[in-house]
Amino acid sequence: MILRPIDRRRELEALLKPPSGPGVYVDFAISLALKHAWRVNRSTDAGPAHASWRADYWVHTMYVHPLDSDEAFAAYLHEAGHLEDPLLPERPRSHEQPSDSMASIEAEVFAWLFAITCAGYRWNRAMQATLEKSLATYVSFVDTFEEGGYHQRCLLNAVINHGREQARHIVRTLGTPAPPISPLLAEFYQQVSLT
Repeated sequence: MILRPIDRRRELEALLKPPSGPGVYVDFAISLALKHAWRVNRSTDAGPAHASWRADYWVHTMYVHPLDSDEAFAAYLHEAGHLEDPLLPERPRSHEQPSDSMASIEAEVFAWLFAITCAGYRWNRAMQATLEKSLATYVSFVDTFEEGGYHQRCLLNAVINHGREQARHIVRTLGTPAPPISPLLAEFYQQVSLT
């Protein structure tokens, strides 16, 4: 069954709005999902907010919870970043990663860079804290990689620092350019068009 745009919007609103309260950036999240044709389903995994979220690149679907906080919105954008990563199928994975569900470091960097870029002026300290908590797992085992460990550590640090810089500039006038991106992240930034 193909849903008309108005029906699709209502379906997404039912999924993303929390049971009580208006939700955080729900309208923006819906407009992004419609624009990029993401499938959005409710996550059935129990657990802390963003820890039970996931994206399935092959069916262009993310499994999420209602957007009841800035942290939830950051996780939503991050999972969307996995859907939009054009190189995800080609990105290397390490057999030493602690979980099969964990993406490669390059995929995580891309997804978080997508989240920061999509959020734009909305990116704030709470969203940044979500990024840093999520990447802490990767930072802890990146040194075990036989090849490319230093480069991966640099990528992780670059996306963390870029997010911190973006969050630091939360109060600015419209039209003010975003903080410059590091040359190391430029290759990831150029892989996706957010227009």
